[in-house]
Amino acid sequence: MKYLLDSDVVIDFEKSKEPGSTFFRKAMEQKAFMSVISFSEVMYGLLNNSYSEKFNFFEKILEDFGINLLSVSKNEVVEFTNLKLSFKKTIIPDFDLLIAATAIVNDLTLITRNLKHFSRIPSLKLFSPKSDNPG
Repeated sequence: MKYLLDSDVVIDFEKSKEPGSTFFRKAMEQKAFMSVISFSEVMYGLLNNSYSEKFNFFEKILEDFGINLLSVSKNEVVEFTNLKLSFKKTIIPDFDLLIAATAIVNDLTLITRNLKHFSRIPSLKLFSPKSDNPG
């Protein structure tokens, strides 16, 4: 199985916080990716809080574990637009819809603790530290 890491799970790993840290390690047993959207969320959080030294550690984590960043292409934008149109009355932040679109288009299982937003998307495969099984 291939995974897309949400920012919360990467942050948990960086902070050695459970259960996200354990699920990050489990994902590393397979092929894992990170959306540029999640990357930007982590980067913003670190730099906004003057943790520039931790940003270097974050980049090292990605490199050491071979986590590839996935860009937002036309296919992801089309899927994002379809998701946004189908959730007009349900507020799901655009960044979360873009992350979900990236997972769907690339046939990846999203690892996240954010079930409040992502569990609303039926076509999205989820693996959460709050759930028992991937997929």
